[in-house]
Amino acid sequence: MRYIAFDSHKRYTFASVEEAESGKRTDVRIEHTRGAIREFLKPYEPQTPVAVETTGTLPTVWIPDGVLRDTRELFRTRMVLARQSTRLKNRILDTC
Repeated sequence: MRYIAFDSHKRYTFASVEEAESGKRTDVRIEHTRGAIREFLKPYEPQTPVAVETTGTLPTVWIPDGVLRDTRELFRTRMVLARQSTRLKNRILDTC
């Protein structure tokens, strides 16, 4: 029996086929063109187990440096204090 594993990337899929009895493994890079994966699977039996990576494409993450994070936190704190000041002023004016 054979096992097939697919690891998808942005422009290609990496396929690995392993023979269960012998442990022999074949690795193939499949470019993302119409019908390429179907063509790759043609020689294998219809009931061959296939594992597919399910994580998909993840976006690139940007983490700001410490100076920018501190600056943002300073502005957030100022906004909170300004809101509290406005609430207190409005509360004083409502009681008068």
